Amino acid sequence: TMVLDGVKYQVEVTKIGPQQYKVSLNGSSVYVVARALRDGGLLMQLDGNAYVVHTEEVATGTRLLIGQKTCVIEKEKDPSKVIASPAGK
Repeated sequence: TMVLDGVKYQVEVTKIGPQQYKVSLNGSSVYVVARALRDGGLLMQLDGNAYVVHTEEVATGTRLLIGQKTCVIEKEKDPSKVIASPAGK
């Protein structure tokens, strides 16, 4: 699952070829071509458009940098677990 802006999505990614993937979110699917870049990012092609994607782990989840736009995929919060923040200096 993935949480984005407080909304939970069921995610499934299936590799269907050397650089081809089927990405499904809550039952809707798209087909993506993804190629690794030398800087660790991905060049993704979707519906005839190309996007450069980079990821960065942050305290709240994973930050995606897609072209000039940024979003954070939040870590899923389990209310049954209480996590204390460590004391700072």
